[in-house]
Amino acid sequence: MRFLLTSLIACCAPASAQQVFPRADAAIPIAAQPERTAAPASPRGTWTHLAGDADRDARPIAPGPFDAAAFAPLWTASTDTLGRPIEWIGPSGVVTDGSLVFGVALIDFNDHAVAVDARTGDVRWTTPIPIALLDSWSTPALDTGNNAVLYAAGSNLTALDARTGATRWQADLAANIVNASPVVTTDQHPADRAFITDFATSANGRLICINVDPFHPALNPHQPGDILWSAPLPGPTSGNSPAVRGAIVYAATAGGPTTDRPDAGRLVAFDARATTQPAPLWTATNPTDTGFFGGVVATPGALLASTYAFAPGQFAATTIALDRFTGDTLWSAATNRTNAVPLPLADGSVLVSAGLPDDPFFPPFGTVPSIQRIEPDAAEPTGARVAWDSAQATLADTNANGAVDPGESFTPLGGWTVQPARVRTLGRDLVLVGTIAESFAGSFFDAPVRLSLIDPALDPADPGFVIATIEDAGGAPAVIASTVYTIAPQGLRAIRLAPAQTTRQTTRRPAP
Repeated sequence: MRFLLTSLIACCAPASAQQVFPRADAAIPIAAQPERTAAPASPRGTWTHLAGDADRDARPIAPGPFDAAAFAPLWTASTDTLGRPIEWIGPSGVVTDGSLVFGVALIDFNDHAVAVDARTGDVRWTTPIPIALLDSWSTPALDTGNNAVLYAAGSNLTALDARTGATRWQADLAANIVNASPVVTTDQHPADRAFITDFATSANGRLICINVDPFHPALNPHQPGDILWSAPLPGPTSGNSPAVRGAIVYAATAGGPTTDRPDAGRLVAFDARATTQPAPLWTATNPTDTGFFGGVVATPGALLASTYAFAPGQFAATTIALDRFTGDTLWSAATNRTNAVPLPLADGSVLVSAGLPDDPFFPPFGTVPSIQRIEPDAAEPTGARVAWDSAQATLADTNANGAVDPGESFTPLGGWTVQPARVRTLGRDLVLVGTIAESFAGSFFDAPVRLSLIDPALDPADPGFVIATIEDAGGAPAVIASTVYTIAPQGLRAIRLAPAQTTRQTTRRPAP
């Protein structure tokens, strides 16, 4: 079982931040690059990656205000065109170009890429892909510039035609991928790249760069699917989805070298425009001895990542913010364990979805599912505080010890495999977040069982914190305007975010 295997991963690497270049523009001089033709960033009305886009910091705008009836189900896709059941990969996310929704599923016990009509829920095509190792839940990525969708499965990165599902190219990475989702650039045309990390438990993992654009003899002398370089990372890797922002690609590790704090994860930055194996721009070590088993998010100024912890406790892991140009620590905070990408909010705070169920069939992990809000501490230069933990804030603490003990009730939200999504409405952030099942029921890797729309500006105990909830939904939502696409135990669902009714309803009396 993947959870048990990841607990065996050793970790650690370079010491504190090792700055090579003080700023990105000094590290990657524009003048040194060949002249490029202009290409737009990801079009509006798309959700191209896990957590939204290449920097994993998507901010879709949705109508509002919302009330308890905000969720209006549209369709559920659970069978293919032959009537065969589709078993969507639970914690995986979906991506969409506004016309089709793309995800990963089992059909007749074989892994498939699946495309579904975004309007009707009809399956448009299915294509077999390599088998996923260890129940991997990698989310695909859209290459909008080439009308392709990329799937990381087995030891391959496979590009399929987004309209037909036909194979465009397949890159053999020579090592398996587990839980890591690819990232594709959109601003380097005609030389855009895809990046993915492989899976390594006892050796250093790798960040792999693959060409996605057509061959050009001067500007891009590579074929689509060509591996340009493979850079060793300072530690083992599992689930370490990279992110790209401003011509820099970022990745994390689940640990470090055996000779230097092997349980502490590392964060690394590379030149995303390099055509041969680059040296790191900087390398930073997590201040605590926990590793990163999820992706990173790059904001305009910061790189954010959260760790998983194997010690008990609701605050046994770490969330860290680094200056994304230098690798210097901005702040770190003790948080709940997770494999999800942190969710930055417009006010500078960060949400983390984390924790495992208190399952009676498994030994206690000293943690429960929760959403935590982190706020930088103005009084401490590199400090931050957890403003609230949703489980603790709603806890019926019968023994008054300040901890969530077995049998004590609280409002469950989030979970270690649950990726939340932010929506902007009326100038404020609201958050869509699933809730992990209360029992593993034989699997750690099922889809969330419900989806909630929350207002993170409120305390979880306040009225109005949970605006709306819908059952059987919640897996890594993809959001376009007023529509949410999410994997659930019963299938892939489309749900409309319906604004609150503002007109008064009247009832006519029947004519006498």
